[in-house]
Amino acid sequence: MAGEVELNEPEGTLRLRGFSLEDHDAFHAIWGDPEVIWWGHDPDREASRARLERVIASRARRGQGIGFWAIVDESIDDPGTRIVGDVVLQPAPFARGDLEIGWHLRRGCWGRGYAVRSARLLVRHAFDRLRLARVVAAIVPTNERSIAVAQRLGMRIEGRVMHGGMQHDLWALHRDD
Repeated sequence: MAGEVELNEPEGTLRLRGFSLEDHDAFHAIWGDPEVIWWGHDPDREASRARLERVIASRARRGQGIGFWAIVDESIDDPGTRIVGDVVLQPAPFARGDLEIGWHLRRGCWGRGYAVRSARLLVRHAFDRLRLARVVAAIVPTNERSIAVAQRLGMRIEGRVMHGGMQHDLWALHRDD
């Protein structure tokens, strides 16, 4: 895609890029897994494909790298498993005017640092390129893995919000932090 934004770790193997329809298998491995997307996973491949099409269209419409990014580990030999998850930077429905950051990893990739590494790349994009003052995340208080990622990013709780019918802590990271 012309003008598509990619983010790469300096001296690393992690790359963030937009999704394409060819990524359907990897996308479904994330969004079709009820352990990963516990609040409403895609029940079948067709539902995942429809979601992937919406993700691609939304990112193209918004531009500037706002939307979902595939997390690609270039050190993995098998091209079919190089996409280890996704990160997202999108308008926050629970915090008007803010962009939310989020992460979803294939279950087999949990605990390997992918969420923190990719979120750091996206935070740098948000602050340096998009010139945002802050990014936010809504995290259910029992989601210990996501809380650990938010803490490693330097995020702090700034309140509570309702999101998806559930109470979440509102985590924020300010550019000046």
